[in-house]
Amino acid sequence: MSNARDKANIPALNFSSTGIDDNATSTAITIDSSERVGIGETDNSTYVLGKKLVIGELENNDGITLKSSTTTHTNYLAFADADGGLSSYRGFFGYNHNDNSFRLGTDSSERMRIDSSGNVGIGTTSPSTSLHISQSVPIITLTDTDIGASHQLSGQSGSRHLNLKVDTGGSSGSPVFNLSMQDNIKLSVLNSGNVGIGTTSPTTKLDIVGTGVNGIELGQQSDNTANSSRLFFNNSTNIWTAYSTTGNFKIASGATIGTSSGTDRLVIDSSGNIGIGTSSPSSFTYAPQLVVGSGSATNNGITIYSSASTGIGRLHFADGTIGISQYDGYLVYAHATPTMQFGVGGTERMRIDSSGNLLVGKTTSSYATDGITLNPEAILSSSNTSQISGIFNRNSTDGDIVHIRKDGTTVGSIGVFASDNIYLSGNSSHAGIQFGSESVLGFKNGSITNNTLDLGNGTAQWRDLYLGGGLYVGGTGTANKLDDYEEGTWTPTLSGTTTGSALQGWYRKVGSLVTVTAILTNHTLSSSSGIAKITNLPFTITSALRGGAGVLGYNNSTTSSSNGGIFSQNTTEFVLYNSGTISTATFVDGSTKYFIMTGSYITD
Repeated sequence: MSNARDKANIPALNFSSTGIDDNATSTAITIDSSERVGIGETDNSTYVLGKKLVIGELENNDGITLKSSTTTHTNYLAFADADGGLSSYRGFFGYNHNDNSFRLGTDSSERMRIDSSGNVGIGTTSPSTSLHISQSVPIITLTDTDIGASHQLSGQSGSRHLNLKVDTGGSSGSPVFNLSMQDNIKLSVLNSGNVGIGTTSPTTKLDIVGTGVNGIELGQQSDNTANSSRLFFNNSTNIWTAYSTTGNFKIASGATIGTSSGTDRLVIDSSGNIGIGTSSPSSFTYAPQLVVGSGSATNNGITIYSSASTGIGRLHFADGTIGISQYDGYLVYAHATPTMQFGVGGTERMRIDSSGNLLVGKTTSSYATDGITLNPEAILSSSNTSQISGIFNRNSTDGDIVHIRKDGTTVGSIGVFASDNIYLSGNSSHAGIQFGSESVLGFKNGSITNNTLDLGNGTAQWRDLYLGGGLYVGGTGTANKLDDYEEGTWTPTLSGTTTGSALQGWYRKVGSLVTVTAILTNHTLSSSSGIAKITNLPFTITSALRGGAGVLGYNNSTTSSSNGGIFSQNTTEFVLYNSGTISTATFVDGSTKYFIMTGSYITD
């Protein structure tokens, strides 16, 4: 039956109406001459699309039902473009009554499935979420058809809202991607690629703004290096990574993104100790807070880089945060001077100047300035205005305190002997001296010498020797003591004459022995009487019988027959005696008289 006219030739279907009806007064199904079927619709030609079957005048809950004969069947609504094969179902809708899933296909393949839980799968037959897309490059595209409009994905659970929005910014603006919660923007991505969390105008690739404590947390599955979370920094020559493991924070170079490789360069352990070049700063007993070096590198250290003309590099040791407690101890390098300065108690105590002089308690190398100077020529200078300038101390035992060396070999020493006697000694083959409480003694090989050292020699003599006591010569007894020596002049006087020129006299006193000389030249004597004497000797003659004697050289009969005399005991007189007799002599008057007298006597 191709049309209604064919059906009219069959008596059972020969109704008086223009279509198939329900024997009522209204038309139920209409099949027009173009084989278009209308159910509840008599004119399909007015519809633009889907004219072949039009169901109209639907009431609430009206529609089309495909009933399966069993719960194991799948029923389809297919779209074919030819008979048989794939062409018979190029597009289709299917419902599987077994798992209660709805399926949609194109080009004879399933493209989307809605499972019994309402999960929608695109590219997957087992969606696990509300919308599950599985493709080699899954993409959801939202196309703006109006300049200045925005694209949004929104989610809502009760009063809670989640909104993803792309704002194109209009014809002259820059696109912005925003993530909002509770109608408040939480994350913004600008067209420049800058990402803002807590700000809609990020100025860097990641800009986080918030109140209170905020930041980025990277977690890890377990506390070990292999599973640690990392930040990677990639450039054209090296990849750096920052990560935390076993309670330590580390920065490593030479990393490979996505792996635990790399060489640790900086470590901050759980106690806050910092290691540069070492992974275990806490293993150092003292000052583990900052440890630099690996123990194997040739050059390790810290460089403080300052201006060459005005820069000052500083290393401070503080015990407080106010005043000089911020720099109670310090090390300062002044580039302009240049000098290295060392401070204690907030005050400079020592420095090394540009010439290499080590200065303690002073800032200038002048030897006249109080303080200590040690210059590069190994000269040590100590100066003090009103106190001692140096102390060398040896505790407990006697011995050397200071060694004097030549080419590394000791050639002399200064030390202490017998608890408090200082000595200055040469090496084992040289002489020295020791200063006792009231004596200066010879000293050699660590002990006092006796009659083995000389003071001066035949070619190197001492000039003068000043003694307030005596001189022991050839022994230490009283008889060996020379306790006096004196030279001088004296004025002799002639006794027994009234006229005559004054005499000249000289003397030498060695111990108690006095040697005198008197001279009278070309003079006239007159009015002579009494005993001839020369008086006014420089020292009184001893009262002992050992007084002394002298001789007289004369000319032109100065005295009567006299050529000698004696020193009178307990006086200062030399008495002339006649030769050949034991009788005193007298002066003989006359002109052109002269004589020379010399002799020795003992004084007390």
